[in-house]
Amino acid sequence: MVLVGQARSGSTLLAAMLNRAGGLMINDAYALQAADELGLTRAPRPDAAERYRAACLDILRRRSVSAPPAPLHRSAVISPEALARASRVQGGGWAEIWGGMLRAAAQGRAFHGWNTPPDHLRADEILSAFPTARFVFLMRDPYAVLRSYKHLPEYWGRGRARYHPALQARAWAASARSLRRLSARHPQAVHALRYEDLLADPGRVMAGLARFLGVALPAPTPDELPRNASRAGAGLTRAELWVARRALGAEAAAMGYAPPSPEGLGLGGLLGRSLLAGVYYAGAALTSRDMRGRMLRLARA
Repeated sequence: MVLVGQARSGSTLLAAMLNRAGGLMINDAYALQAADELGLTRAPRPDAAERYRAACLDILRRRSVSAPPAPLHRSAVISPEALARASRVQGGGWAEIWGGMLRAAAQGRAFHGWNTPPDHLRADEILSAFPTARFVFLMRDPYAVLRSYKHLPEYWGRGRARYHPALQARAWAASARSLRRLSARHPQAVHALRYEDLLADPGRVMAGLARFLGVALPAPTPDELPRNASRAGAGLTRAELWVARRALGAEAAAMGYAPPSPEGLGLGGLLGRSLLAGVYYAGAALTSRDMRGRMLRLARA
Protein backbone atom coordinates (compact mmCIF):
# COMPACT_ATOMS: atom_id res chain seq x y z
CA MET A 1 0.00 0.00 0.00
CA VAL A 2 1.25 3.47 -0.89
CA LEU A 3 -0.13 6.58 0.83
CA VAL A 4 -0.12 9.48 -1.62
CA GLY A 5 -1.59 12.94 -2.21
CA GLN A 6 -0.32 16.36 -1.21
CA ALA A 7 1.98 16.73 1.79
CA ARG A 8 0.54 18.39 4.92
CA SER A 9 -2.70 16.46 4.39
CA GLY A 10 -2.55 14.04 7.31
CA SER A 11 -0.75 11.07 5.75
CA THR A 12 1.60 10.86 8.75
CA LEU A 13 -1.46 10.55 10.97
CA LEU A 14 -2.99 7.86 8.75
CA ALA A 15 0.30 5.93 8.63
CA ALA A 16 0.39 5.96 12.43
CA MET A 17 -3.21 4.71 12.63
CA LEU A 18 -2.42 1.88 10.19
CA ASN A 19 0.66 0.89 12.16
CA ARG A 20 -1.41 0.76 15.34
CA ALA A 21 -3.93 -1.39 13.46
CA GLY A 22 -1.37 -4.11 12.80
CA GLY A 23 0.32 -3.17 9.53
CA LEU A 24 3.77 -1.89 8.69
CA MET A 25 3.73 1.54 7.05
CA ILE A 26 7.02 3.40 6.70
CA ASN A 27 6.32 7.11 7.09
CA ASP A 28 8.04 9.62 4.77
CA ALA A 29 9.98 6.79 3.13
CA TYR A 30 11.04 8.48 -0.14
CA ALA A 31 12.66 5.19 -1.14
CA LEU A 32 12.03 5.63 -4.86
CA GLN A 33 13.60 9.07 -4.64
CA ALA A 34 16.68 7.56 -2.96
CA ALA A 35 16.97 5.22 -5.95
CA ASP A 36 16.74 8.24 -8.26
CA GLU A 37 19.71 9.85 -6.54
CA LEU A 38 21.79 6.73 -7.27
CA GLY A 39 20.57 6.39 -10.86
CA LEU A 40 19.04 3.02 -10.03
CA THR A 41 15.58 3.73 -11.45
CA ARG A 42 16.97 3.94 -14.98
CA ALA A 43 18.86 0.64 -15.11
CA PRO A 44 20.25 -1.99 -12.69
CA ARG A 45 23.77 -1.13 -11.55
CA PRO A 46 25.65 -3.45 -9.18
CA ASP A 47 27.61 -0.61 -7.55
CA ALA A 48 24.48 1.47 -7.00
CA ALA A 49 22.45 -1.52 -5.79
CA GLU A 50 24.72 -2.07 -2.80
CA ARG A 51 24.54 1.58 -1.85
CA TYR A 52 20.76 1.49 -2.27
CA ARG A 53 20.52 -1.50 0.07
CA ALA A 54 22.34 0.56 2.69
CA ALA A 55 20.07 3.54 2.02
CA CYS A 56 16.90 1.44 2.40
CA LEU A 57 18.13 -0.09 5.62
CA ASP A 58 18.84 3.42 6.89
CA ILE A 59 15.29 4.48 5.97
CA LEU A 60 13.84 1.56 7.93
CA ARG A 61 16.01 2.38 10.95
CA ARG A 62 15.31 6.11 10.93
CA ARG A 63 11.58 5.74 10.37
CA SER A 64 10.87 3.12 13.01
CA VAL A 65 11.41 2.24 16.64
CA SER A 66 12.37 -1.16 17.99
CA ALA A 67 9.53 -1.32 20.54
CA PRO A 68 6.41 0.69 21.41
CA PRO A 69 5.45 3.36 22.23
CA ALA A 70 6.22 4.93 18.85
CA PRO A 71 6.16 8.69 18.14
CA LEU A 72 3.98 10.06 15.35
CA HIS A 73 6.72 10.51 12.76
CA ARG A 74 8.32 7.12 13.50
CA SER A 75 5.16 5.13 14.08
CA ALA A 76 6.42 1.84 12.60
CA VAL A 77 7.70 -0.73 15.09
CA ILE A 78 10.42 -2.99 13.66
CA SER A 79 12.22 -5.38 15.98
CA PRO A 80 16.00 -5.88 15.74
CA GLU A 81 15.32 -9.39 14.41
CA ALA A 82 13.10 -8.00 11.64
CA LEU A 83 15.72 -5.42 10.73
CA ALA A 84 18.30 -8.19 10.55
CA ARG A 85 16.06 -10.11 8.11
CA ALA A 86 15.69 -6.98 5.99
CA SER A 87 19.44 -6.41 5.95
CA ARG A 88 19.97 -9.80 4.32
CA VAL A 89 17.77 -9.02 1.30
CA GLN A 90 19.64 -9.00 -2.01
CA GLY A 91 18.66 -7.63 -5.39
CA GLY A 92 19.71 -5.64 -8.40
CA GLY A 93 16.81 -3.21 -8.93
CA TRP A 94 15.18 -0.69 -6.61
CA ALA A 95 11.86 -2.55 -6.39
CA GLU A 96 13.50 -5.90 -5.67
CA ILE A 97 15.55 -4.38 -2.85
CA TRP A 98 12.97 -2.05 -1.30
CA GLY A 99 10.07 -4.47 -1.72
CA GLY A 100 12.11 -7.37 -0.36
CA MET A 101 13.16 -5.38 2.70
CA LEU A 102 9.58 -4.31 3.42
CA ARG A 103 8.34 -7.89 3.16
CA ALA A 104 11.12 -9.11 5.43
CA ALA A 105 10.47 -6.41 8.03
CA ALA A 106 6.69 -6.95 7.88
CA GLN A 107 6.75 -10.73 8.21
CA GLY A 108 3.52 -11.90 9.83
CA ARG A 109 1.63 -8.62 9.37
CA ALA A 110 -1.56 -8.20 7.36
CA PHE A 111 -0.18 -5.50 5.03
CA HIS A 112 2.83 -3.32 4.45
CA GLY A 113 3.77 -0.25 2.46
CA TRP A 114 4.99 3.29 2.68
CA ASN A 115 3.92 6.91 2.88
CA THR A 116 5.47 9.21 0.25
CA PRO A 117 2.87 11.80 -0.85
CA PRO A 118 4.32 12.68 -4.30
CA ASP A 119 4.54 9.03 -5.36
CA HIS A 120 1.19 9.47 -7.13
CA LEU A 121 3.35 10.93 -9.92
CA ARG A 122 5.22 7.59 -10.07
CA ALA A 123 2.15 5.36 -10.05
CA ASP A 124 2.93 3.68 -13.38
CA GLU A 125 6.46 2.86 -12.24
CA ILE A 126 5.23 1.47 -8.96
CA LEU A 127 2.49 -0.63 -10.57
CA SER A 128 4.99 -1.98 -13.09
CA ALA A 129 7.22 -3.10 -10.22
CA PHE A 130 4.40 -4.13 -7.85
CA PRO A 131 1.33 -5.13 -9.92
CA THR A 132 -0.82 -5.71 -6.81
CA ALA A 133 0.04 -2.36 -5.20
CA ARG A 134 -2.81 -0.31 -3.75
CA PHE A 135 -2.83 3.49 -3.65
CA VAL A 136 -4.60 5.41 -0.91
CA PHE A 137 -5.08 9.09 -1.76
CA LEU A 138 -5.57 11.32 1.25
CA MET A 139 -7.09 14.64 0.14
CA ARG A 140 -7.48 17.77 2.25
CA ASP A 141 -8.94 21.24 1.73
CA PRO A 142 -6.18 22.83 -0.39
CA TYR A 143 -6.48 26.16 1.42
CA ALA A 144 -5.88 24.42 4.74
CA VAL A 145 -2.86 22.72 3.14
CA LEU A 146 -1.50 26.14 2.17
CA ARG A 147 -2.02 27.47 5.69
CA SER A 148 -0.19 24.46 7.09
CA TYR A 149 2.76 25.05 4.73
CA LYS A 150 2.73 28.76 5.56
CA HIS A 151 3.24 27.97 9.23
CA LEU A 152 5.67 25.05 9.14
CA PRO A 153 7.20 24.26 12.54
CA GLU A 154 10.54 25.78 13.50
CA TYR A 155 12.31 22.42 13.30
CA TRP A 156 11.92 22.46 9.50
CA GLY A 157 14.74 25.04 9.47
CA ARG A 158 15.53 26.40 6.00
CA GLY A 159 12.94 24.00 4.59
CA ARG A 160 10.29 26.49 5.74
CA ALA A 161 11.28 28.59 2.71
CA ARG A 162 9.66 26.03 0.39
CA TYR A 163 6.21 27.57 0.91
CA HIS A 164 4.69 29.43 -2.00
CA PRO A 165 0.93 29.36 -2.60
CA ALA A 166 1.28 28.85 -6.37
CA LEU A 167 3.68 25.92 -6.00
CA GLN A 168 1.80 23.98 -3.34
CA ALA A 169 -1.54 24.72 -5.02
CA ARG A 170 -0.18 23.33 -8.28
CA ALA A 171 1.04 20.23 -6.44
CA TRP A 172 -2.42 19.78 -4.88
CA ALA A 173 -4.10 20.10 -8.28
CA ALA A 174 -1.65 17.54 -9.70
CA SER A 175 -2.62 15.07 -6.98
CA ALA A 176 -6.32 15.60 -7.74
CA ARG A 177 -5.68 14.93 -11.43
CA SER A 178 -3.63 11.84 -10.58
CA LEU A 179 -6.48 10.55 -8.45
CA ARG A 180 -8.93 10.99 -11.31
CA ARG A 181 -6.66 9.41 -13.94
CA LEU A 182 -5.53 6.49 -11.81
CA SER A 183 -9.09 5.77 -10.66
CA ALA A 184 -10.21 5.58 -14.28
CA ARG A 185 -7.36 3.29 -15.36
CA HIS A 186 -6.98 1.11 -12.24
CA PRO A 187 -10.18 1.47 -10.18
CA GLN A 188 -9.41 -1.65 -8.14
CA ALA A 189 -6.06 -0.19 -7.06
CA VAL A 190 -7.23 3.22 -5.82
CA HIS A 191 -9.04 4.37 -2.69
CA ALA A 192 -9.64 8.04 -1.86
CA LEU A 193 -10.47 9.54 1.50
CA ARG A 194 -10.59 13.01 2.97
CA TYR A 195 -8.58 14.30 5.88
CA GLU A 196 -11.63 16.08 7.25
CA ASP A 197 -13.53 12.77 7.35
CA LEU A 198 -10.60 11.03 8.99
CA LEU A 199 -10.76 13.47 11.90
CA ALA A 200 -14.55 13.63 12.11
CA ASP A 201 -15.35 9.91 11.84
CA PRO A 202 -12.18 7.76 11.94
CA GLY A 203 -14.16 4.58 12.52
CA ARG A 204 -16.12 4.92 9.28
CA VAL A 205 -12.99 5.89 7.33
CA MET A 206 -11.03 2.92 8.64
CA ALA A 207 -13.94 0.57 7.89
CA GLY A 208 -13.97 1.72 4.27
CA LEU A 209 -10.21 1.31 4.06
CA ALA A 210 -10.48 -2.18 5.52
CA ARG A 211 -12.96 -3.18 2.81
CA PHE A 212 -10.63 -1.79 0.15
CA LEU A 213 -7.62 -3.69 1.49
CA GLY A 214 -9.52 -6.85 2.36
CA VAL A 215 -8.14 -6.90 5.91
CA ALA A 216 -9.54 -6.31 9.37
CA LEU A 217 -8.78 -2.87 10.81
CA PRO A 218 -9.94 -2.08 14.34
CA ALA A 219 -11.78 1.22 14.72
CA PRO A 220 -9.62 3.72 16.63
CA THR A 221 -10.99 5.57 19.63
CA PRO A 222 -10.34 9.33 20.00
CA ASP A 223 -7.72 8.85 22.71
CA GLU A 224 -5.81 6.47 20.42
CA LEU A 225 -5.33 9.11 17.74
CA PRO A 226 -1.87 10.66 17.95
CA ARG A 227 -1.48 14.40 17.71
CA ASN A 228 -1.47 15.48 14.09
CA ALA A 229 1.47 17.54 12.82
CA SER A 230 -0.35 18.95 9.76
CA ARG A 231 -2.48 21.46 11.61
CA ALA A 232 -3.20 24.69 9.76
CA GLY A 233 -2.10 28.10 11.02
CA ALA A 234 -3.38 31.61 10.37
CA GLY A 235 -5.26 32.62 7.26
CA LEU A 236 -4.25 33.48 3.71
CA THR A 237 -4.00 36.95 2.24
CA ARG A 238 -5.81 38.21 -0.83
CA ALA A 239 -2.59 37.97 -2.87
CA GLU A 240 -1.96 34.37 -1.76
CA LEU A 241 -5.51 33.35 -2.59
CA TRP A 242 -5.32 35.01 -6.01
CA VAL A 243 -2.28 33.01 -7.14
CA ALA A 244 -3.48 29.82 -5.42
CA ARG A 245 -6.86 29.83 -7.17
CA ARG A 246 -5.20 30.16 -10.55
CA ALA A 247 -2.83 27.31 -9.82
CA LEU A 248 -5.68 25.13 -8.55
CA GLY A 249 -7.83 25.73 -11.62
CA ALA A 250 -11.13 23.90 -11.37
CA GLU A 251 -9.79 21.01 -9.27
CA ALA A 252 -10.60 22.42 -5.81
CA ALA A 253 -14.15 23.40 -6.70
CA ALA A 254 -14.72 20.00 -8.34
CA MET A 255 -14.02 18.37 -4.98
CA GLY A 256 -16.25 20.82 -3.11
CA TYR A 257 -13.56 23.01 -1.59
CA ALA A 258 -14.24 26.77 -1.56
CA PRO A 259 -11.70 29.52 -0.84
CA PRO A 260 -11.85 31.18 2.58
CA SER A 261 -12.17 34.91 3.23
CA PRO A 262 -8.83 36.69 2.78
CA GLU A 263 -6.92 38.28 5.64
CA GLY A 264 -5.40 41.48 4.32
CA LEU A 265 -3.82 42.26 0.96
CA GLY A 266 -0.39 40.67 1.51
CA LEU A 267 1.29 41.73 -1.73
CA GLY A 268 4.62 42.52 -0.04
CA GLY A 269 4.53 39.24 1.84
CA LEU A 270 3.92 37.32 -1.37
CA LEU A 271 6.87 39.01 -3.06
CA GLY A 272 9.08 38.05 -0.12
CA ARG A 273 7.80 34.47 -0.24
CA SER A 274 8.52 34.34 -3.97
CA LEU A 275 12.14 35.35 -3.41
CA LEU A 276 12.70 32.88 -0.57
CA ALA A 277 11.05 30.00 -2.44
CA GLY A 278 12.95 30.79 -5.63
CA VAL A 279 16.29 30.65 -3.82
CA TYR A 280 15.30 27.48 -1.97
CA TYR A 281 14.17 25.53 -5.03
CA ALA A 282 17.03 26.76 -7.23
CA GLY A 283 19.52 25.51 -4.65
CA ALA A 284 17.69 22.20 -4.28
CA ALA A 285 17.57 21.67 -8.04
CA LEU A 286 21.30 22.37 -8.38
CA THR A 287 22.30 19.91 -5.66
CA SER A 288 19.75 17.11 -5.89
CA ARG A 289 18.94 14.84 -8.83
CA ASP A 290 15.83 13.74 -6.95
CA MET A 291 14.58 17.32 -6.57
CA ARG A 292 15.20 18.04 -10.26
CA GLY A 293 13.16 14.98 -11.13
CA ARG A 294 10.33 15.96 -8.78
CA MET A 295 10.15 19.46 -10.23
CA LEU A 296 10.11 18.15 -13.79
CA ARG A 297 7.38 15.59 -13.07
CA LEU A 298 5.26 18.25 -11.35
CA ALA A 299 5.68 20.62 -14.27
CA ARG A 300 4.42 17.88 -16.61
CA ALA A 301 1.53 16.78 -14.37
